[in-house]
Amino acid sequence: PYQVNCLLGGVDADGSSKLYWMDYLATMQETKYGVQGHAAHFTLSTLDRYYKEGLTLEEGKELIQKCINEVGIRFLISQPKWK
Repeated sequence: PYQVNCLLGGVDADGSSKLYWMDYLATMQETKYGVQGHAAHFTLSTLDRYYKEGLTLEEGKELIQKCINEVGIRFLISQPKWK
C-alpha cells in the first residue's frame, strides 16, 4: 500500500489562485502555504512566523531563502554545499 500527501494548486477563472493540502486519507483543506517531506518539520514554523497576505515577489523570495537557511541549519546531516 502507498500513502501520498498532496499539495494541489491552481488558478480560478477570475484569476485568483488557490492552494489545497490533501492527506493520504483524502482529507482536503485550503491553505495559504505548504511544504512536504522531512523539511516540513523545519520550515512550517518559519512560514507561520513570516508569511503574510499580499507578499511581493521579492518578499516571497526572501521567505523561501529563510526556509532554505533553516533547513541548512537544522537538518540532521551536515550539507556543506547547501545554499
